[in-house]
Amino acid sequence: MIISQLQKAIAQAVKKTIGLDLKPSDILIEHPENEEFGDYSSNIVLVLAKKAKKKPLELAQKIAQELENSKEIKQLSKKIQAVKPGFINISIKNEWFIKELGKVLNSTEKYGTSDIGKGQKWLIEHTSPNPNKAMHLGHLRNNVTGMAIANIWEALGVKVIRDCIDNNRGIAIAKLMWGYLKFGHKKRKKITDISYWYENQNEWLTPEEAKVRPDKFVDHLYVKASGDFKDKEVEKRVRKLVVDWEKEDKKTWALWEKVLSYSYAGQQLTLKRLGNKWDKVWHEHEHYKKGKELVGQGLKKGIFRKLSDGAILSDLKRYGLTDTILIKKDGSALYITQDLALTKLKRENFKADRLFWVIGPEQSLALKQLFAICEQLGIEKIDHFTHIAYGYMSIKGKGKMSSREGTVVYIDDLLDRIEEMAEVLSSNASFNEDNIEPRLKKLKQKSRKRSRAQLDHIKSYSEVKDLAKKVAIGAVKYSILKVGRMKNIAFDLKE
Repeated sequence: MIISQLQKAIAQAVKKTIGLDLKPSDILIEHPENEEFGDYSSNIVLVLAKKAKKKPLELAQKIAQELENSKEIKQLSKKIQAVKPGFINISIKNEWFIKELGKVLNSTEKYGTSDIGKGQKWLIEHTSPNPNKAMHLGHLRNNVTGMAIANIWEALGVKVIRDCIDNNRGIAIAKLMWGYLKFGHKKRKKITDISYWYENQNEWLTPEEAKVRPDKFVDHLYVKASGDFKDKEVEKRVRKLVVDWEKEDKKTWALWEKVLSYSYAGQQLTLKRLGNKWDKVWHEHEHYKKGKELVGQGLKKGIFRKLSDGAILSDLKRYGLTDTILIKKDGSALYITQDLALTKLKRENFKADRLFWVIGPEQSLALKQLFAICEQLGIEKIDHFTHIAYGYMSIKGKGKMSSREGTVVYIDDLLDRIEEMAEVLSSNASFNEDNIEPRLKKLKQKSRKRSRAQLDHIKSYSEVKDLAKKVAIGAVKYSILKVGRMKNIAFDLKE
């Protein structure tokens, strides 16, 4: 609504200033990268200055003055500024936002919904955690971002399909299998004979027996296996697990299914807590072979070329991208090989008008290459694909996180801590890190009636606990979404 008002007002100001009729929809309104420059910005002067035979900054100043004289804009803007080389920056009054919030709170209908996206079908991939660890902060920002965007689209009438990819095969999963085989025995015997495990599975721990959540159980084993993998002989054994799995050896598959069942069970606990939603989960083992078939077809058509060592390379010169290997010299596939097959499956199954990927910025080049190759193969035009990147997330005062080193911050641990803080604050206590545990103990020991200022409708600790869960998840999601999507976040518990 703000953008629509600004577009109309700027169109009127342009007509008064230089006599040119513009469609409001032709005027681009953006959020400035730096919030100090205002809430909204337009480059319309830079587009028109040459045609109007005016200096950009002078023209911007005149249009800004016209906007300041506009009754509609006066109601919502606190500052309109023309800046070099010719941008018009607009800051919105806090009072206007508060007034709009009142409409939201008092509205009997779904405020903010529209049918602007009616007739469109969009597919968004988000939150695809590898099933070899518990979910950590990186997954949290992905989930909160992807779900929020999908929810907004639905409010605008778009038919939204949410999906994810379960990368359930390969060396990372083989490491987890090795970790369970070697370090999961009840009596801590380091048995690495898969045949012995297959015949004596009751000798190995379950998460329940270890008294730990299934995803944390898996995570611990993966960290141990990653350390063990540094040994050349161990590396050879782990890589053999990958080969045996691809040969569909029944013992290897039994071990694979066992460790994945623990991982999935734990991850589902986290996802349910976050309110996650997927319409489709793609499992890599079901389609990874189809990627090699697509590359073979591309090679026959001359889209790709085979190198002297047997590897198959892309040809992306006309896209201005570096080339990438699609099949290794030993004939094995890479991530992009599987992604080609998956993108084709997405297009065929859902026939979506646009496809989106919520993935970290480190995958930017890989996705550009994927989109270009999909166009070359006739899967879909490149402009129908969009990468939605986001900034990195860490805990303030902590170093870089690593799953292999076991130095990650888990989503559930973070939410648990925020819940505890919310419980303490519900008792009207001042907060510091040292007073959480004693105050929690006091709350549990004695449920108290509170004064009106202390939420007197909360009568028991169980009610405090229930409210704290809602407050915690809301606080965490808001703390992520309030920050620009591409900005890095050093998450501050107190804040």
